[in-house]
Amino acid sequence: MRKLELTLTSKIEQDGEEEIQQSNYLATMKSGRKKFIQYEERLDQDTTDVVLVIGDQSVRMNRSGQMNVKLLFEPGHYYETFYHYTSYKIPIKIYTHDVLIKQRENESVIEIKYDLYERDEIISNHHILFQLKEQS
Repeated sequence: MRKLELTLTSKIEQDGEEEIQQSNYLATMKSGRKKFIQYEERLDQDTTDVVLVIGDQSVRMNRSGQMNVKLLFEPGHYYETFYHYTSYKIPIKIYTHDVLIKQRENESVIEIKYDLYERDEIISNHHILFQLKEQS
């Protein structure tokens, strides 16, 4: 298992406004047929465990915390799922425009562009960039 420094940059466009956030995390990666990257997001008192499963041209993201969701990003495909909260769930759908995976010796970049739908209506456009570097 390798230890990584992960920089996550997310850009969300919604209702004509754009929000950009950048956060840094410590992550671990297991390699095999697929790569598994795991890290923990903290916001105030809430903790969310995130697992990325990296395939050749796809990324699966599992988020477990206050809100649970499983997302599959495959270019040119829709994916339907739910945001699961403690007492209710919200159906959502995503359409993935692009997944770019670049891997070098000690660093990787994963870029995902997708639209988020609720009830067949686009509610936001997302651009996520994961920059991963092995810890020295």
